[in-house]
Amino acid sequence: MGQAILTLTKKGELYADDQRIFPKRLYDAEGEIATRLAGLKEPVEDPPTDKAVVKVIKTVEKKALAFTTTRRKPPLLSRP
Repeated sequence: MGQAILTLTKKGELYADDQRIFPKRLYDAEGEIATRLAGLKEPVEDPPTDKAVVKVIKTVEKKALAFTTTRRKPPLLSRP
């Protein structure tokens, strides 16, 4: 098993961080999410207008309706 982990790490499919091992894509995605979340605490230099916000909300609502017509149940987000 150890050899398989080393091989996958060398191929770039796994990432070893201290005593933990992650799939590389998951590690990179979590890093991107952390960067974006950190950016949310920064003040917005040029905030959108109310009209622009309403337009985005309407666009998202239309997409959400299209999404819910094809998917019967919401995805399972967490397990008890």
